[in-house]
Amino acid sequence: MSEFTFNVLFEDGVWIGICDELPVTTESDTYEGLVDRVWRIAPEMFVENKHPGSLDELRISFVQERTTRPTGKPLTQAASSHVAL
Repeated sequence: MSEFTFNVLFEDGVWIGICDELPVTTESDTYEGLVDRVWRIAPEMFVENKHPGSLDELRISFVQERTTRPTGKPLTQAASSHVAL
């Protein structure tokens, strides 16, 4: 199985997905749009960069971490979703 992780950031109203392993960096105005763009780009980059395995085994995880200070205290939140082709 070929598994890749996209680190997801939300900056200035834009969702950004980064995966150094493929390598792919892309963005969208919505989280759903970002996931769609990744799935359009990732298979092509998988083949172009000659990663071992087949496209049928391609798996992508989307991981977002967010740190905020709601009342002056640090709070870290991590979210993860795993999507298969």
